[in-house]
Amino acid sequence: MSIFREEIDSMKKKQLFFGLFAAAAALTLASCGGDSETTTTPEATPTPTQTPEQTPTPTPTQTPEETPTETPTPTPSDTVVDPTPTPTPTPTEPVTPTPTPTPSEPVVLDVYETITAAYDQAGTISGGTVVNNYDMTTNTYAFGDNYFTYSNENYSYHYSIDSNGAPFAVQVDSYSTNEVYEYSELNVLGYELSAFSYGEKYYGPEDLALGLYEYLLDNEIEITESIVESTNEGEKYVINFAYETVYTNEYGSSYLYQTSVDIIIGESDYIKSLTIAAKYYAPEYDSESDSFVPTWTENEDGSYTVNEGVDQYTAADCVFTQEVGERTAVNNYKAEDLCFTSFDLQDQDGNIVTADTEYTIGAGYDNRLVFNLVNAVPTTASADIDQLQCTYTNELGEESGLYFGSWSGYSLQGQEAGTYDVTISSQAYSITFKVVVEMPAPTEIWFTQYQKGDWGYSEVQVTETELNVYVNSPIYLSAGIPDNTIEGFTLALEEATDNATITSALLDGYYECYEFKATAVGTYKLVLTSTADTNVTNTLTINVVEAPNCAEILNGKYTYNFYGTVYNFEFTPASEGAANGTVVLTGAVEKTLNYAYDATTNTITTTNTDGSVSDVTLGFDSNFNITASLVNAYGNTMNMTLAKWTLASMLSGQYISDISDANGWPYQLNFNGDGTGYGAIGYGYPDFEYEVTDNGDGSYTITFVVSAMYESFLVDNTATLNADGTITCTIIDGETQAAAVFTA
Repeated sequence: MSIFREEIDSMKKKQLFFGLFAAAAALTLASCGGDSETTTTPEATPTPTQTPEQTPTPTPTQTPEETPTETPTPTPSDTVVDPTPTPTPTPTEPVTPTPTPTPSEPVVLDVYETITAAYDQAGTISGGTVVNNYDMTTNTYAFGDNYFTYSNENYSYHYSIDSNGAPFAVQVDSYSTNEVYEYSELNVLGYELSAFSYGEKYYGPEDLALGLYEYLLDNEIEITESIVESTNEGEKYVINFAYETVYTNEYGSSYLYQTSVDIIIGESDYIKSLTIAAKYYAPEYDSESDSFVPTWTENEDGSYTVNEGVDQYTAADCVFTQEVGERTAVNNYKAEDLCFTSFDLQDQDGNIVTADTEYTIGAGYDNRLVFNLVNAVPTTASADIDQLQCTYTNELGEESGLYFGSWSGYSLQGQEAGTYDVTISSQAYSITFKVVVEMPAPTEIWFTQYQKGDWGYSEVQVTETELNVYVNSPIYLSAGIPDNTIEGFTLALEEATDNATITSALLDGYYECYEFKATAVGTYKLVLTSTADTNVTNTLTINVVEAPNCAEILNGKYTYNFYGTVYNFEFTPASEGAANGTVVLTGAVEKTLNYAYDATTNTITTTNTDGSVSDVTLGFDSNFNITASLVNAYGNTMNMTLAKWTLASMLSGQYISDISDANGWPYQLNFNGDGTGYGAIGYGYPDFEYEVTDNGDGSYTITFVVSAMYESFLVDNTATLNADGTITCTIIDGETQAAAVFTA
């Protein structure tokens, strides 16, 4: 990278944007991005304009062949924060030299030197206009004393310096009040011209012209260029440079860019106008190779020929015109007028907050503190511009436990108990006070049960007053309390007994709870009590019943339907009433196993037919549902709770009707196997939930619940699942009703 480029980058990092037109025109460049956001390209291969972070800017390594004998000196700034570029060092590393000078060499140097001289005159620009030919919008800009403004018919932006010497920005629009933005977020101050250097930001026509030209030289991209003396009054030179280049993104897809820049240099060496036009051609998808291929060919001379009929997209198409002169724009949005030098906070009781103020509140939204900003100095200060910020720490110095909001005034809500030092501040003024947050005792308490599913345990609130449990089958319980109340509870039996135990447990390495298990049939009462208020209790009755005969359960056909992928298990006892036998797996996994149930340990052992240990695990959950664990065809472990096989349990997948809509498309019912699905009919794809009830004659009634987004698409929202596996129903399509038979 040349020293000249380093100086440019240094100025950008310091955010000194007033001297260069750079800041001004960056706004205009932001408006000439063309298709950078609106053009649709294949998803797999986003254009460089979509994700600049994915396309780091190449580091310039080459500079023009010959170097000027003198370095242009910068134009002195007439304001404190109105810097112009530092003296421009000459390019230091030549592009591939030619043994014999050619007539074009002086032209290359003339173009470079002329653009460099124009860059040095950026501080003389008083204002200008940029027209975006792509969307036919016009933007104007102007400079004043430590001030820059940019505007169009919908927005105006005003940039100045605050009391700390930092950039201060105000946006005024026709839709809302003034808003302030951090400098780093102001994309109008710079534009990532991905069509030119793939992620580099340029600030204004001077920076664009010089930065782009140096980028082309440094990366040895062939430039077509010319410079001629102008015959028009007030003009000195007319410059044109253009190039073609192919950019390949990280996905391997290439884009051809064709760019042309036309510059008119005024008598005092400034850029009087700059016209930039950039087009690009995207690749096309090739189904045979399943890849995106170029839509152009490269010629022997290095030029490109675009295939006939290929779409051309706009990356940039805009014209800058600007003038030199005194910078007279008037700043009506000065930081000293819009930012607070002092203010008071008034609480909901009308008291003014001071350093000695201490508030005590309970946790939760209902106990929040509300403040209003009063006695602002100056009176023109705006909280929209100088937004109040809140910082706070607890006794441990941690920044957590409170929530600060600015809806209907300013409010503080406690989330964790503690004493907090709270500071509410503007850019130049702050107020500090204390807030003590106390957690109130809960007013109610409830039981929470942890139930095991296919993917581990889940927490469910117990809404019943009684639960039925099998002998020696544990259930796992905890307490639930309202948010923002003191935690803590006790769980105990109402009457002591040797037949039931309550012990602590940890489920899935995460859920801390208690295990209740009874060794004898009976009725047991569990009592939850809040430790914060012992008057807050809840009682749950546990009815313990005899465990079922597992030999009877391990008999017949069971199934598990995972979104249309079905696993079937058919148990055949070795003899009538036996707790051992064979189980045949069909569907997604096919194999035959031996099984044996041990009533003492309540476990099921599975072995392969050759006697080796099986990789399929069987067992019972606390409700004596059969559980299974196995590795599927994709190498993933599937944990499942089996259901008794019925025709309804096989309801999954796509069912096609025997009739079609007016366009010839058959109707569809698509079942996910988990109680959800969607229909495909003439006017949309309504989602539904469904329930299945047994009619007792081999058929089932399917009841649909259609989402509110669509009308009902079935008469009476029901269908019949017949014994032969077909579904019959009546469809509503517009005003037409038609009987349909759906087949899987």
